[in-house]
Amino acid sequence: MSSSKQQFWKHLNLRHTRKLTAMKQ
Repeated sequence: MSSSKQQFWKHLNLRHTRKLTAMKQ
């Protein structure tokens, strides 16, 4: 249960980071 939650947050953070990187560039 907690492992799936971690994967979910990891995926969310990845998308957020990509969005920030795209905005910076």
